[in-house]
Amino acid sequence: MTKWFDTNYHYIVPEFDSQTMFTLDASRLLSQLDEARKQGVRTKPVIIGPVTYLALGKAKDGSDKLDLLPRLLPVYARLLEALAQAGARWVQIDEPILVTELDGSWQNAFVRAYQALDTGRVKLLLATYFGQLRENLALVNRLSVQGVHLDTINAREEVAELVKTSPPDRIISLGIVNGRNIWKTDLEATLDWLEPVAKLLGDRLWIAPSCSLLHVPVDLAAEEKMEAGIRSWLAFAVQKLEEIRVMGLALDRGRSAVTSELVTNRAALASRYSSPRVNNSDVKKAIAAITESRGRRKSEFAARATKQAALLQLPLYPTTTIGSFPQTREIRLARSQFKSGKIDEGTYKTTMHREIEHAVREQEKLGLDVLVHGEAERNDMVEYFGEQLEGYAFSQNGWVQSYGSRCVKPPILFGDISRPKAMTVEWISYAASLRA
Repeated sequence: MTKWFDTNYHYIVPEFDSQTMFTLDASRLLSQLDEARKQGVRTKPVIIGPVTYLALGKAKDGSDKLDLLPRLLPVYARLLEALAQAGARWVQIDEPILVTELDGSWQNAFVRAYQALDTGRVKLLLATYFGQLRENLALVNRLSVQGVHLDTINAREEVAELVKTSPPDRIISLGIVNGRNIWKTDLEATLDWLEPVAKLLGDRLWIAPSCSLLHVPVDLAAEEKMEAGIRSWLAFAVQKLEEIRVMGLALDRGRSAVTSELVTNRAALASRYSSPRVNNSDVKKAIAAITESRGRRKSEFAARATKQAALLQLPLYPTTTIGSFPQTREIRLARSQFKSGKIDEGTYKTTMHREIEHAVREQEKLGLDVLVHGEAERNDMVEYFGEQLEGYAFSQNGWVQSYGSRCVKPPILFGDISRPKAMTVEWISYAASLRA
């Protein structure tokens, strides 16, 4: 697996050789399309484009991946035909490789591919994201597609050129809401530049997220315990779709149709920008006071090494373990009870001290040279420290897919970071006292 461009989403890299053949299995996609149709939802299926698929794959035998394109395109054609027969009117084909530098052979591959796929059975929306098209903008204008999606979060400066040079009947989809972060969109600032574009394009303009919303959590409504002030600054996937709806309404009927939404949005943005928790004056003072000497040791390495060797008296190859021991059922139960208020802080600490002592005594029995305290008190390496820092917040249900069924719940970095108190000294001091 590798990361999908510069996101934290991972995918299994396709592997090819010169003899690779392709077959179609569209059962899952067609089943999802049918499920949506039965619920009265007109969907736009999204698939990875053939050129990006080959570009991101790996040729195990060093062969030219583009030699496989003539074998791959008929399979894509059959997929588009199957989607057309299932009732799809538009199909979005993602070709994010267009935001990278392409040599002539790959550019020509795009032209060949979309000439072959433009059969008229379905309309094709070519989607790019994560960057600017640059020299590939002219290439996109040559392709046989009925619509193009541009990520305006990363390529806002290319909107005017795309609108000016696109074929007159082509749909222009603009990604106006950031699909990769969790912050509210500045609706009024976006409308300021979007309204003139809408006047030029009329019905040819579509608005959308900049990219797939799989990179953000699903719904902020599930965050019942999050501090209200911080919560008001955020927008997860459901809220980002609402932002698009509001801006669409503003374009259709004027801003007066969404006055209350714009006022609420403006207040939330102002609250964030003016918050002392976002712009911490103490942090700025500390940064301003940094000098070169702060990064220098007071003694040379040789002197420090001699003192450490005399103090610790370790063998040439000391034995130790990783710092983190398993989080046992007893540890997880105590933490859960403490967070829910079923036990007090004193009882929780007593439990953690007991677990730390157990870890230390076991290492002593094994005769290890350098002992660790086992980190019983840490629920998660990131979350444990983040919860003790100013400028971080944590969600209850802010899960984001990493790959397959694996999801992560990243901390929310909302302001200047500061450490109001020591984070590890109490636990390490207790562990050290057991050896005194």
